[in-house]
Amino acid sequence: IINEHMTTTVIHSFLWNLLRSAEVSETSPKIVISTPSGHQHELGALAIALIACEANWRSLYFGSSLPSEEIAAAVKYADARAVALSITYHEDSHQLNLEVKKLRRYLGDDITIFIGGQGALPLVEFFNANEIQVIKDVESFRAALDKLHKLRQD
Repeated sequence: IINEHMTTTVIHSFLWNLLRSAEVSETSPKIVISTPSGHQHELGALAIALIACEANWRSLYFGSSLPSEEIAAAVKYADARAVALSITYHEDSHQLNLEVKKLRRYLGDDITIFIGGQGALPLVEFFNANEIQVIKDVESFRAALDKLHKLRQD
């Protein structure tokens, strides 16, 4: 366990430093990134934040275990166009489903919600039914961000 914690700390620090040094235009669209309430593993969320920066999006990273009310407030305050959540596991899918439904209700249809990670894959049908895009890999996430950016410019 100690080796896992040490490795996680080193990787977290490395990814966080990369994110802080990423340069993205002030006029780029914004995306709020976190893990949902009850989900502590944030390395995937940090990776998503970096990928969004590479796609010329301003990543607003809020750490782990953020309740849907707080995510929605961050989106509204920052005038973000999208949300990306990372889910490593799905032990309590009922609670996760409630959080995701609340988030969709708070944000309405104008804000795109992305969910990725190993814990998201078993729940694809639920997410699709709630108009949430599942991130299957890096390339599809970049393509979805590019498409969303172009769509919003038209």
